[in-house]
Amino acid sequence: MADGWVLIDTSAWIHALRPSGNVAVREQVRALLAEGRAATCEMIVLELAGGARTEGEYRELCEDLKALL
Repeated sequence: MADGWVLIDTSAWIHALRPSGNVAVREQVRALLAEGRAATCEMIVLELAGGARTEGEYRELCEDLKALL
């Protein structure tokens, strides 16, 4: 895989965050995070935060993803 940042799309984050998500996608996202190459943007954070079930989940998700901006 080439060096550089990889912008992870909302659908890939959903697979990565859900236990029932696609295993291959989840592993790829985890690998990018481990390599320090995962990136996101405000729109993706907004889309994912909109799916939070609780206020606590919302805050945790926003804090975690903002570290990748």
